[in-house]
Amino acid sequence: MKENSNVIIIAEDEEDHLYLIEKALSEIRDYELTIYKTNNGVELLNFIYQDNFMPDIILLDIDIPEINGFEVIKEIKKKEKYDRIPILILSTSNNEKDIQKASELGCDGYIIKPFSYGSYFNIIKDIVIEFLNKKDLPKMMITYGNK
Repeated sequence: MKENSNVIIIAEDEEDHLYLIEKALSEIRDYELTIYKTNNGVELLNFIYQDNFMPDIILLDIDIPEINGFEVIKEIKKKEKYDRIPILILSTSNNEKDIQKASELGCDGYIIKPFSYGSYFNIIKDIVIEFLNKKDLPKMMITYGNK
């Protein structure tokens, strides 16, 4: 990991979505980013629980294998050391129950994956920049990518 780098962990099992997320993050020029990828919930939890490992942002799909995104959030938020890590959900679900559950679990953002890959690319890039800037953000941001 690079010194003074912002660490982002992506938990996504869909290769095409992962590609777009990585491409969007590669366009962020004002920050030094170190990006780690996992494709299931168990791998993500094992990764962040390594000694002295503290990501700056977690980008998390809800529907990932082993342990789903909601269970991952519960586990992370149980541990005081990790409970302030911003977690942004990336999901195709626009179900209000899923959005409400993410909010109740302490998720910081909920991005509904759009039908247009171009808009998904821009949404990821813009929201990650906002969190890296540590602006005064609302309790939970909800972005409808298909609007």
